[in-house]
Amino acid sequence: VASVNRDLERLRLLLNLAERDRLISRSPLRGHKILITAPSRIRYLLGWEEEALKAWCAEHDPELWRLMLFSFLTGLRAREQWTLTWAQVKDDYLAVKRPKTSTRDHLPIRATVSRILEAQRGLHELWVFPNKSARNHIDHDNLSTRRFKRAREGAGVKNLRLHDFRHTFCSRLISRGVDLYTVMALAGHSSMNTTRKYAHLAPDNLASSLDVLEPPTSPILETEPGNPQ
Repeated sequence: VASVNRDLERLRLLLNLAERDRLISRSPLRGHKILITAPSRIRYLLGWEEEALKAWCAEHDPELWRLMLFSFLTGLRAREQWTLTWAQVKDDYLAVKRPKTSTRDHLPIRATVSRILEAQRGLHELWVFPNKSARNHIDHDNLSTRRFKRAREGAGVKNLRLHDFRHTFCSRLISRGVDLYTVMALAGHSSMNTTRKYAHLAPDNLASSLDVLEPPTSPILETEPGNPQ
């Protein structure tokens, strides 16, 4: 529903401009109301779930753990991760193509992500994450319905999708004190409204930010009643 709303809003803007410039007599979307959307789903990986998935993968599918770990250490969308090419891997950053916003971002490479990339080298000359046949990149739906579903059930984790690793990325950054603007840039969000959905995970950060306004002493409070200064 949210995707439909976005497309209709773009179309309505174009039609309004066409009406303004007298290319059409009246926009057919005038008065159109956006569809009601369900509350945003923010599901992130809990500590015990991470350990359970890691243990299951270590025994049954070690490569899958690398794929999942890369997901919640970079926060890449599925399309951004699975279509990642070696040409996009630079010395200290990933040149990420953001299909949702039609932009390019530089995502810094840290130690663990660097080790995962090294483990992937040599598997394919083009794709960082090739499929089993090495003919193409990993297919998201196939990975989700087969390997990931098996791992999730084997680890006893419920109601978790691959996209939730992206939620985990944003949630952990916020909860560990990273500011909203930085999280927005790292995640490649097109709007601060999207990033703000995670703000409730760090209420202490908001409270501590107000400490900078606290004066060392407060003359107003130190004045006793009946003794104005």
